[in-house]
Amino acid sequence: MMHRPGVRAGLVFVGMFAFLFACRQPETYGDGITMLYYLQQGKATSHHLLFLPALLAVGRPLLALGVDLRTAALVFSALCAAGGTAVLYYLLATSKRLVPEHADAWTWTLLAATTPVLVYYGTQIENHAHHYFWVCVFLLCFDRAAASNRLRFRLAPLPVLICCGFALGIAAALPGLALACVYSSHTSSILLMPALLVWAWWLSGRPATRPGWNLIAQLVALFLPAMVVRLLEPKILGSDFSRNFALSLLELRSPATWAAYLLHELLVPLLGVLAAVIVLIASRRIARRQATLLGLVFAPYVLFFGHWNVYERGAYYLPLVPVACVLLASTGRLTRQLRVLFCVFVVAQAGYATWNVLTLADRTPQSEEKWARDAAAAVGGPNGTVICWSAFRGLPLRLFHGLGYQSFEANQPFLHHLLQTHPDAVKVYAKTKLVPALRQGLNAGPVLVSQGAVDFMRATYPILLSTIDAAFVREPVNHGVFHGYRLVAR
Repeated sequence: MMHRPGVRAGLVFVGMFAFLFACRQPETYGDGITMLYYLQQGKATSHHLLFLPALLAVGRPLLALGVDLRTAALVFSALCAAGGTAVLYYLLATSKRLVPEHADAWTWTLLAATTPVLVYYGTQIENHAHHYFWVCVFLLCFDRAAASNRLRFRLAPLPVLICCGFALGIAAALPGLALACVYSSHTSSILLMPALLVWAWWLSGRPATRPGWNLIAQLVALFLPAMVVRLLEPKILGSDFSRNFALSLLELRSPATWAAYLLHELLVPLLGVLAAVIVLIASRRIARRQATLLGLVFAPYVLFFGHWNVYERGAYYLPLVPVACVLLASTGRLTRQLRVLFCVFVVAQAGYATWNVLTLADRTPQSEEKWARDAAAAVGGPNGTVICWSAFRGLPLRLFHGLGYQSFEANQPFLHHLLQTHPDAVKVYAKTKLVPALRQGLNAGPVLVSQGAVDFMRATYPILLSTIDAAFVREPVNHGVFHGYRLVAR
């Protein structure tokens, strides 16, 4: 039975899931806290199209069974990372076209499975493991569709009306539908599509000739579903938030910041995969086509996200891990020396990845959840409100401590609009809305203002702070990593 690839893929899934769940992280970072809130509220349309519905489909039944909120979300991340890795192994072991020799499936699977960025997001509450899963599913469908010598799908002569409205056959539609799921799980995958276009063209067996109508039809079948999702996305979500948010973060970098970015976001998170690329290039095992595709895969991501001012431990390069492993595996069977060297890479990055996730909470004393824990202790009771700068610090107060919060970060667009309306509009708002709301909050329990919120008001809207100081006395409160003030009515 162990000779069956499906059984071995199942063992990969079980082993990977057990490892990731055992190493699950005790604190959320970044967007994870908002995803917990969406899971608790049952909200399905506030993030990348496919992620929240999938999270709810897994997480809500677990909540109904009595599993706590954090564990339910962590189970989902581990399932996605383990499922994607199992699919990747199955592809490498049974490939019909992309990896014709089925060479070293275990080596490449272990190299992907122990990549630090995958271990991190498989043990964290985020959407990147979910994105990784769909990329692996797409590669499997892409391989099966390209199984013939040319990119002609076995059922293409027997057109079937697909739900998207085009008749190209079931086998032709599956890669396109899978690619639509890739895009729906994270819109950054649009950066992967130029490489996929070239890859599909080369797989057709006629890269040097003008594409015929059959190939054009197959390329349309591959990319049309994702493009349809792209057009519908703003209407479903109510805005083109993903694109606008991504563009808003772009900024020029200096050589020094480029070096720091590449180390933090690419070299360490993708340690083993990049080392394997370098080794195979140095040993001249990578053909021109494979090298070109690797360049087309990585270049758009580096050029775009390299100009972001956001560091997320290599999150946006995670979908490139299975793509790179498939391309590297297609170079042929490894020599014994290379296999031993890559096993060293696996052991080294597995040790680092495990240490990283198991110790990160202890190495992050100023985390949002520790701040919220200390803020709740400073409140000193089950009722109270904390005025803070960031919702990432406010949401843990609500989810884990049952306290209310107000975030200036969330209200900044409103305050900016008031300031543009009339110079005194912010002052009127402070007197007629903010101060009465704070007095009402004091009737229910203590009201604390964080130092970050005070610094924001002092630097940006000093009239807010002076109006609050006229109505309340600010008594300093310090507890652990929380620093702020308790409001006492004058």
